[in-house]
Amino acid sequence: MFKKEFFLLCFMSLLLVSCEEPKNNSKQVLKEDIQAESVQSNLISVSDATKALKNYFIQQEFPASFLEGKVVLKDEFYDVDDTLLVYYFVVEGTKTENFYLVSAVDTLDPIMESGNADGLSYHVEEKGLKKPYYVGMNNIVFADNAQDLQEKFVSSKKQTLYMMEDEKNKLQLKADQSEDEAEKLELEQQLIYIEEMIIDTSERVLEPFPKASQRSKRWDELLKYK
Repeated sequence: MFKKEFFLLCFMSLLLVSCEEPKNNSKQVLKEDIQAESVQSNLISVSDATKALKNYFIQQEFPASFLEGKVVLKDEFYDVDDTLLVYYFVVEGTKTENFYLVSAVDTLDPIMESGNADGLSYHVEEKGLKKPYYVGMNNIVFADNAQDLQEKFVSSKKQTLYMMEDEKNKLQLKADQSEDEAEKLELEQQLIYIEEMIIDTSERVLEPFPKASQRSKRWDELLKYK
């Protein structure tokens, strides 16, 4: 049986950008030439983000019991270039507390991620004085700054590749020693898969979220709604 647990461990240890891909499916790389000023000029205020979120609840016909909950801003998450990216809201006073990550820039759609508050990998006791970076779906990383984040990524990537290479060598040895044709075939398939994963991981780089060149129409829809 293929060791899925191994690959899960690998990707939990690596700070990979695993968010839902944008429509252009472009990959994500830390770019020095991004103008922070131009990104910040597209900032959405906390009040507008809150309004859009509440209107989203109404538009999506959330139950009345949920609409009576209190929308609370818990934190702000940053992009890998140190620009503000996400507002972290929690709806309190309902049967189950849900979180909503709302974009802080208008060149991304408003609702980026949501779910049960217990399901977000954000633990305030781990934050301390560090800055929270949103690097993908349910993936918050605490770092001093963008450089510190990049160093964490490089270190995790190196460790993950080491683990993958080690597993690859073990699989290869097992395949070479196996006399069972069915087992040998399965091991060879696993080797092909892990080799593809090694190549993919080695090419991974950390970059800012790809943003649209224009304001998302979804913002105007939600801010004008009722």
